[in-house]
Amino acid sequence: MKVLTHDGVLLTLPYVLDPEDAFQRLDGLGTVTVGIVGELDERAVRQKAHEAAAIEGNYESARDINKSLDFISRAVSDVIEGAEIRVECRGSKIRLVVPPEARAERPPIEAEDRVAFNGRVRPKTMLNAHGTVESVTGRKATVKLDAGDRRRITEATGKDYPESTTAPLDILDKLESEQN
Repeated sequence: MKVLTHDGVLLTLPYVLDPEDAFQRLDGLGTVTVGIVGELDERAVRQKAHEAAAIEGNYESARDINKSLDFISRAVSDVIEGAEIRVECRGSKIRLVVPPEARAERPPIEAEDRVAFNGRVRPKTMLNAHGTVESVTGRKATVKLDAGDRRRITEATGKDYPESTTAPLDILDKLESEQN
């Protein structure tokens, strides 16, 4: 699982928005303005979230902490390890500031490409669903789902998913067998 750390301590989103735009340390000892992307075992991350929730004076539950950690993991899924990430708080909105050079190179997605929905997709029942790109407009693509995946998603959700769906490019991965 991708996480942000500072001196070996896991970082999470701030539970109290302050003007300093800083991450919260899971050990409860203050905040930091920069996190370093790293990869940790998901079980160990969940255990640390439970330990952090038990710290006296912590206002967040383990569930809240895990939601923040999951948000971070999705947001930095394509960021190279060791990259420095900042957080920006504006009103009630929080976003991670990722330098463009920190993102892994992704091949451009074009019409007729075969794609799969990656870990950033919602609902998760669409994870790894395959399809063919019909068109690309700006930062979105229209994807014709494969019949088997469409049937699987419809059965899992009880909703009749359309044959073609519009999706942001960042939740699509070009299938390697189709890359040149």
